Amino acid sequence: MDSDSEIENTPPELREQANSLSLLPSTSREKYETTYKQFMDWKKKYKTKSFSENIIMAYFEELSKSRKSSTLWSIYSMLKSTININHGINISTYAKLRTFLKRKSDGYIAKKAQTLTSEEINQFIREAPDDRYLLTKVVMVIAISGACRRSELWKLKINEIEDLKSALIDILDIDTHYFNLTEANLYPDRTPAWKKLYSMKEAYDLPDLSPKSFDVFADRFFNDRNAANLYFQ
Repeated sequence: MDSDSEIENTPPELREQANSLSLLPSTSREKYETTYKQFMDWKKKYKTKSFSENIIMAYFEELSKSRKSSTLWSIYSMLKSTININHGINISTYAKLRTFLKRKSDGYIAKKAQTLTSEEINQFIREAPDDRYLLTKVVMVIAISGACRRSELWKLKINEIEDLKSALIDILDIDTHYFNLTEANLYPDRTPAWKKLYSMKEAYDLPDLSPKSFDVFADRFFNDRNAANLYFQ
């Protein structure tokens, strides 16, 4: 069965549910919806129902007076998804809009986030008083040793950390899985076919999850910009 047939055979109410729930990133859905609402409120203010390129160009022209280039691209990305989901309009085909955003990027230099060196981290762990910074130290060790993303660190539970005494802690490989929501709705009696979207071991090309491999990875993290960028994606 091809994708067109699947769409035709999907009941309208399930199709709408699949579109509204599965197409936005779960970790930032609220931000997407807020950005979309702000755009729709702006359209309402100017009494227009159009999603034409000129209308959206006017919106971004107004935003550009107070927003950075990187923020404009972020808003564009979120509106591209939400407008397509809610109205079936693909604004990525708007060539003039993309040219406008690229022109706003000319000469823009992104601010680089300040990062601590491995020596500074070691100094902090050794010298900062435990009565004040013990929790911060624990979180730092888990975040770096486990290569945890911010959302993963926030969701980490005590029972997911094993105390190995000599090796301190052992964190299982961090995986992200997904399944086809439309298919799951069509066949509720079947177990969803989960597929792996992300694996820390695979993402960073680690040979295994041993402390030695994490030591090598830690050196890469502080000296390899690509590894650091991958972590903060």
